[in-house]
Amino acid sequence: MARLATILLCAWVLWFEVLNPTWTGAAALDNEAERALALFKAKAEQFQHFFAQKPMILSKQDFTQSPTGKSYSHVRLTLLDSGFDVQHTNSLVSPFIGYLSLTCVAENTNKCGDIVIYSKVGREKVQRDVYGYSTREKAIAGVRDCLKPTNTPLGPVRFTFAYQDGRWVFKDVLRVNHNKRDTFFLAALGLAEPPYHRVADNQAWETLIE
Repeated sequence: MARLATILLCAWVLWFEVLNPTWTGAAALDNEAERALALFKAKAEQFQHFFAQKPMILSKQDFTQSPTGKSYSHVRLTLLDSGFDVQHTNSLVSPFIGYLSLTCVAENTNKCGDIVIYSKVGREKVQRDVYGYSTREKAIAGVRDCLKPTNTPLGPVRFTFAYQDGRWVFKDVLRVNHNKRDTFFLAALGLAEPPYHRVADNQAWETLIE
């Protein structure tokens, strides 16, 4: 009897789905939307936990006036504000897009180092500016004594993810005020573009988008 009841119930469900394909499709989409949102909330919490530790970035970029052709500096970030949003798209490949926005206070070592630029005033050679360290080792040795706060907050910076095959895939990071790709953060995430280079010291940042 119980088996007959189960067969009848399955037959009723199948009949209902055949007659109401829109309802079943909408229900599946709602379930997927809930899953996508839950996963993106977890991603946002991962970022917030990471930034609560005041993470550091070791930046390496091309600099022609450095004796090594490279300039190294550290940046330490403190989170001021964050938020996220998930939007539905018309794409079958990426049905949802997630945005994670961050604003931070930054400290850096840009004004310390051995890359010193001089100017001539009359016959005198006058120091004009400092542009970081010429090697990774020198940058690491000087980081504790040289971190200085910047004048303006860093951000808002917007990280974009696409929901594909049941997981969130990193796509890009944008400096919102300038509407430009943020090559500084891309380098920290292991996706360096000129003039920046990937640095193995930033491995913890790369795990954020895995």
